[in-house]
Amino acid sequence: MRKTTKIFFFILLLATASFLLLSLPNLDWQNDWLFLLAFLFFTALLVVGFFSMEKLILLLIVILPAVLKFNDFKLDAAKYFPFLKYYNLPLNLTAIICAFLILLGIMTIFWQWPKIKVIPLKFILSLYSIYLIFSIVWAGDLSASLSGVVYFLAPIAVYIITYSYFSNHQGLMKIIFASLASALIPLAIAARQLITKEYFFEPDSSLGRIAGPFVHPNLFGLYLFVILGLALAYFISQKNKSLKNNFLLIFFVALAAIFFILTYSRVSWACLALFFVVFSFLARYLIIILAALAPFAFLILASFENVKLRITETFASSFFNSWIARKNIWQVSWEEIMKKPIFGHGVGTSEIVIEGAKNWRGGTSLPHSDFFLYGLELGSLGVIFFLSYTLGAIYYAGKTYLNLPNETTEINIWGRKMEINFKILSFGILSILLSLILASFFESVSRGIATQILIWAVLGSLFGLKK
Repeated sequence: MRKTTKIFFFILLLATASFLLLSLPNLDWQNDWLFLLAFLFFTALLVVGFFSMEKLILLLIVILPAVLKFNDFKLDAAKYFPFLKYYNLPLNLTAIICAFLILLGIMTIFWQWPKIKVIPLKFILSLYSIYLIFSIVWAGDLSASLSGVVYFLAPIAVYIITYSYFSNHQGLMKIIFASLASALIPLAIAARQLITKEYFFEPDSSLGRIAGPFVHPNLFGLYLFVILGLALAYFISQKNKSLKNNFLLIFFVALAAIFFILTYSRVSWACLALFFVVFSFLARYLIIILAALAPFAFLILASFENVKLRITETFASSFFNSWIARKNIWQVSWEEIMKKPIFGHGVGTSEIVIEGAKNWRGGTSLPHSDFFLYGLELGSLGVIFFLSYTLGAIYYAGKTYLNLPNETTEINIWGRKMEINFKILSFGILSILLSLILASFFESVSRGIATQILIWAVLGSLFGLKK
């Protein structure tokens, strides 16, 4: 680890300690326990980073989805630091982690410039980031815009970091394992919701859904789709596919699949179906697995009356109500886009704009489409940026797949030897990416920060395999 990196983390530790000392006179020790917990949490991250940048990034990937559960707990930084002139500056742990990732991404550019200057998508992502920041100028809500910038830039920062520090076979597998491990706490939260019947209910449906630590089941469904896709791609790419060697992985996939179903996210289900179709073109082994498991899955689902009832409801009235709601949201979004078609209303403002424009009460104010999201917030230029970096990511993922040899590579991960066909693995990642394009038409995939972090972390490491 570079000396400059250690100095950087040491300075951050000193700054954190100084901020804590400055805030002490304004602390209410009985009620401000969350503030102290956040400081201790951030200090622990800095200590890990001081000793290992790689371990810090893996740790952040693992914990981020679980941290989403605490997003309702917000800290008003101005309360503790009076010298901050901005009134009411709410922060949550997710925003803190994302801001921290952005800072690490910026520092990585300086530390790893020889690598960064050849990183794929550097031109389009640089222009997009600059435009994103400048859109704050014409946004109507500064707080929402700052949050939007942080959430949009964090995945790009992770992409830069993983390309720099995990650009080999071992690095890619570490990122994938960290991504899979990130699902453990969300699955535990989902299990508790199922046991205690803490379901998520839409206003127009009696269907109880599992949301995990996410604010909406659709976001949890998309996240679990990425997890299942990575797990299946890893399994298929292994040379040794024996039950003994993969028992824990199979158990993990089965558990994740159960809660994936219970999100009742039709878009996520469609993504997984498309992933199977695309990935099966290369991984014929997957077709055999599906053919063997499909009858058992059907029998299990058919044996539970409650499951049948919920599936029936999903594809009956609830489906049409949801579709009508989307059409109404899209109509309102289109009308607002036409008011500012070039530059949009500013980053982070889509929900505020929709809520102020719709002529009905209740229901969602989410755009339910990345195209409408970017059109509302960043105008036609934003949509062009979105299409450019998305198609660029698909191009480089496909190029990496074509360049990788069709052979197994023996690697050692944390003392465990394994043989992986990275060509097959890269095609699985490409299949996930292509499937998410489908979701972007019907969901605001870009707003799912945990999903975006995982995808861009994997892509950064994948693109680093062939510089």
